[in-house]
Amino acid sequence: QRLKKLKQLECYDPNNLESKPTADQLQVLKDIQEIIHRYVTSGNQSGKSQLGARETAWILTETHPYWKRPEKIGSDTLQLLVLGRVQKQIEEVLWRKILGFLNPEDLHLQRAGGALQSITYKPNGNKIIFLSHHSVSEAREKAQAYTADYVWIDELPGSVKLLEELHRRVMARDGRFLATF
Repeated sequence: QRLKKLKQLECYDPNNLESKPTADQLQVLKDIQEIIHRYVTSGNQSGKSQLGARETAWILTETHPYWKRPEKIGSDTLQLLVLGRVQKQIEEVLWRKILGFLNPEDLHLQRAGGALQSITYKPNGNKIIFLSHHSVSEAREKAQAYTADYVWIDELPGSVKLLEELHRRVMARDGRFLATF
C-alpha cells in the first residue's frame, strides 16, 4: 500500500500507476513556476482535463514536483478554484478525475442542495471550491468573493471577462492559473 501511494503521487493517470505525461503535458506542468497564466488548447480526448486534474491534486496536497509555494501565501491554507461549464461536468468529470489521486478518508465534502460546493483536504486544510461558468455573469460575481492561490477552468467560457476576473483572483498572492479547452 505504501508503494501504491508513492506511485500514485507520481503517476499521471490514477488508473495506471505507471502512466507518465506526454512531452507537451510535462512541459505545461514544469511551466507552473515560471508562467502564471497557462492556456492549454487541444482537441477532445487529448488529455487536457487529465492535466488539470493531476495538477490540481498536486497543488491541493502540496506535492507538485515543479511548484514552489509562493512566499506571499506564507503558512496560510491554500484556496483553489475549479470551474467547469456546468455542475454535472464538475462532479462527473473534473471531480472524479481529481478524486482518483486522493484518499477519500482525507477529504471533507461540502454540498448544498445535493451539489458539490467544495472539498477540504484534512491533512493540511487546503480547499477546492467548485464553480460553474454556465452563466458567465454569475460565475464572475461568485469568483469575486475569493482570493485564489490556484485556478483551473475547464472548457472555454462564454466571455473573456470571466478569464480576466479569474486572473485577478490569483494576482494577490502570486497564485497560478490554468485553462484547458
